[in-house]
Amino acid sequence: MALTLDYDYFLVCAFEFTCDGKRSQEPQEIIEMCILKYCLKSQSVVEKFYSLAKPQHPINAQLSTFCKMLTCISDRKLANAPSLQDILVDFDRWMWKQGLFQSRFIFVPHTHFDLSHMLPEQCRAMGYHLPAYFFTWINLEELSKQFETRQVSKRPAKKQIVRRNSKTMLNSFGVQQEGRLHSAVDNCNNTVNLVKSMTERGVEFNTRVWHFREDGEKDSNEDGLDPELDLDDLEEDKTIKLFSRASSRVGFSRSTSNSGRCTPNRSGRNSPVKGIFSGRTTPLMTSK
Repeated sequence: MALTLDYDYFLVCAFEFTCDGKRSQEPQEIIEMCILKYCLKSQSVVEKFYSLAKPQHPINAQLSTFCKMLTCISDRKLANAPSLQDILVDFDRWMWKQGLFQSRFIFVPHTHFDLSHMLPEQCRAMGYHLPAYFFTWINLEELSKQFETRQVSKRPAKKQIVRRNSKTMLNSFGVQQEGRLHSAVDNCNNTVNLVKSMTERGVEFNTRVWHFREDGEKDSNEDGLDPELDLDDLEEDKTIKLFSRASSRVGFSRSTSNSGRCTPNRSGRNSPVKGIFSGRTTPLMTSK
């Protein structure tokens, strides 16, 4: 069993968003969000963050019949739900309470689309800049494709590699799908089971991560190092304010040589750090 020591936790996430079948619906907005804190040492889920999100654009004031049937989410359930912006601020606080800023973590989305497009596009539309930690994730689709490529190379008779999606990945790694396909909670649970199966088969999760840039291009970053983050001298309430402020202030940078990433120094101010934008809050370590 190959188990990476580069991280303490995977934050397995999944979103559901507004839709209307084959008809184009813009803008799309997230209406359900689930994030599971998966401990690599114990290989188990230790905590969950979940919330419904009320759409803010008038076009999404009422969900389409297709969307209600697909997600089993009704307008009544969303009536008293918080906005996505409020949810992200609450998520900052949740991460502090979980001690994630003093550990090594990385996001593992159910689909690459969730963090490469859906979340950043909606935040840009509402003028809300994502914290740095959302900019990096492990692309399971890419890792699955690489793993299958190596397997196919051992069997020259088979050259075709099928298109990767959640269902084909689960089938490829012998994972039985549980629950509904368009449920954020069920998708997260299935992704956790997929991670376990991929780990057992020797997939290395520290070989390829992805990050998002303002121009929408996704880059891989294999060896990007981050400045050391020391929060020992920061009080809890000060740190909560710091990362909440990052949610509304940290912007995207068009430059790849100077990402404009802001990390807290001992004075509590945000200091730009040059280098590749990796999104991790602590330096990469190969052993504990």
